[in-house]
Amino acid sequence: MPRSHGIILHRLSYNDTNDIMTVYTREQGAVSFMVSKRRGRGSSAAVAAILPPLTLVEADWEERGSSLQRPRELAVWHSWTTLPYHPHKAAMGLLLAEFLYRALRSEQANAGLFDYVSSGLQWLDEADAGYANFHVVFLTHLTRYLGFQPNIDSYSEGACFDLRTACYVPVPPLHPDWLSPLEAQQLPLLLRVDVRSMNRLQWNGKWRRRALTVLAQYYRLHLAEFPEVRSIEVLAEVFS
Repeated sequence: MPRSHGIILHRLSYNDTNDIMTVYTREQGAVSFMVSKRRGRGSSAAVAAILPPLTLVEADWEERGSSLQRPRELAVWHSWTTLPYHPHKAAMGLLLAEFLYRALRSEQANAGLFDYVSSGLQWLDEADAGYANFHVVFLTHLTRYLGFQPNIDSYSEGACFDLRTACYVPVPPLHPDWLSPLEAQQLPLLLRVDVRSMNRLQWNGKWRRRALTVLAQYYRLHLAEFPEVRSIEVLAEVFS
């Protein structure tokens, strides 16, 4: 019987009584659960009925031949204090949930990836200030765990960045997916900061929105079936 910590990525209405919940687990990778919508008291099913995306859970289940599993137990293992309730953090969480679901819904187990995501979300939940760049830094560093981190070794002043090959090039490529030298020079700094040093990025809202647009484009180029990210506009409205 598998048992694992997990991150709820997405839930979709299946019928009048059940939802399909996609959870990225530390030990088993992405798992799809059939969970009840009923909100009775005192049962694991009742708990599952009210859990939104990005909730950190502990689950156990019996393996079934179907691609949909039924959890025997589903419980919160780390409770949020601000992430779902603070308007800025909630909007950021909406964006992160959309990216994470599209990026992790078919991922195999990867303890380093799971720990990176869960610890990052906990840092955001606990932060009192200085997190305006968090989503950009978080999603940029996530590419390392997904296998398409930008290669900054060949950076030189005045170079462009080819989003398709993930490398610097001396002249613009013959396709539209590239960054100008002004934008390309931000990448080395972005990949060298972390959540404790990201205030070195002296960006305003316009730069952050542009960075998110580029990240969405970059993810679409390197992940199959990665769609347009609708929550970028929501986040821009909240931070405007």
